[in-house]
Amino acid sequence: MTLPRLCPMTLPLLSVNDLSVQVATPTGPKVVVERLSFDLLPGKTLCLAGESGSGKSMTALSLMQLLPKPTARIADGSAIRPFSMVTTYSLFPKHACGRFAGARSG
Repeated sequence: MTLPRLCPMTLPLLSVNDLSVQVATPTGPKVVVERLSFDLLPGKTLCLAGESGSGKSMTALSLMQLLPKPTARIADGSAIRPFSMVTTYSLFPKHACGRFAGARSG
């Protein structure tokens, strides 16, 4: 049996699975992004569209590890970047964070 060859053009550049983001409020945590999944494919455009307050910015900020702390946090989810040095990471371990969000030197 011959396995099919994987073509880099068919693999997603980024695959987000079940992303959930919570924000602290005076009445308790509020889920602002709930179980969002998508693939960003090479040569394609991905659009996050929605009404004001639907979670577009929180999604982008969470992928870049730029959520306002301690108010907002990633509650669940994973991301896969097949062509990066770190191929799979849960959103997001501290040791992988600096590579994507820019590590601070001190």
